[in-house]
Amino acid sequence: MNKVILIGRLCADPEFKMTTSGTPVAMMRIAVDRQGAQEGAVKADFIDLVAWRQTAEFAQRNMAKGRLIAVTGTLRIEDYTDKEGNKRKSSKVTIDTIEPLEKRNDNAPSGMTDISDPFED
Repeated sequence: MNKVILIGRLCADPEFKMTTSGTPVAMMRIAVDRQGAQEGAVKADFIDLVAWRQTAEFAQRNMAKGRLIAVTGTLRIEDYTDKEGNKRKSSKVTIDTIEPLEKRNDNAPSGMTDISDPFED
């Protein structure tokens, strides 16, 4: 089974593009906290994400730098050769679902969000 569930903050606004065939795609990176080796130390893993079609359009409209989000998806490992001829691997999560975990604050500067309870009516 290949299923990934992540909660983290967007490192930048989604990079939204259209493929040559007209398919929407959004590239993002999130910072996900993890516990460090020393007690109380928190480190972050930076994970690349890709969203397609309606999910990409939703991300482009509703996500911004600093926003806390939850994503589910699948992990993809790609092999490639760089410009110097070295074999490399990259990993990225292809998003199935994306959900903001904070209310959007339309009065906040770009990239800032209101961190109120997301489940409050």
